[in-house]
Amino acid sequence: MFAAGYVLPEPVGPGRIAPSFRYQFTETPNVKMVDGYLQYLLQSHFAKIFAGFYWADMGMMGGKQKAFQFGFQVIRL
Repeated sequence: MFAAGYVLPEPVGPGRIAPSFRYQFTETPNVKMVDGYLQYLLQSHFAKIFAGFYWADMGMMGGKQKAFQFGFQVIRL
């Protein structure tokens, strides 16, 4: 797996923008998964709004898959 993410140093309104990207592979050489997200973090990581795209090539196990994802998450300690 390879993953990269970054939180932009300058705030945009009350939060910060944080893009991320991930490439996953398995022991089966023809199975690959890629996803990327654009997140908006509020009060550090207390809450986030995100939109992303997921793509997978499962080879002979399941064909190709793709999805758009949107969400909101609140972390309460």
